Amino acid sequence: MRKLLILTLLLLAPSLASATIVRALSVSQMTQEADAIVHGTVVKKASGWNPEKTRIYTLTTIKVTADWKSPKASEGFVTVRQIGGTVDGLTQSVVGNAELTLNEEVVLFLERSHDGAVHFVMGMAQGKFE
Repeated sequence: MRKLLILTLLLLAPSLASATIVRALSVSQMTQEADAIVHGTVVKKASGWNPEKTRIYTLTTIKVTADWKSPKASEGFVTVRQIGGTVDGLTQSVVGNAELTLNEEVVLFLERSHDGAVHFVMGMAQGKFE
């Protein structure tokens, strides 16, 4: 009976674990593929639920001081969306996410969303430099 229990747990373990897989990107690749490369300061962060209340997202506003690739970013601010955050005392986090802290000065390699409303940090933490 004990062997059966151990075997069952071993078979179920992969379904219980989750992982973040991201392809390794060089600075050259990120430079080529990024929609925007900005230097700026984190000025605002706000977390909230998706409409289904199954996932928390954080929207971070960056005040852009230099824009090396995208005319969209030259408007002064960009909004970065990331999975994870804290809402109603519940925290969801993603291993490997770029950590963006209020008042932090950063250089970000960004991908624009399909509708252009927000950006995503390219390659997760790979696309952030302090």
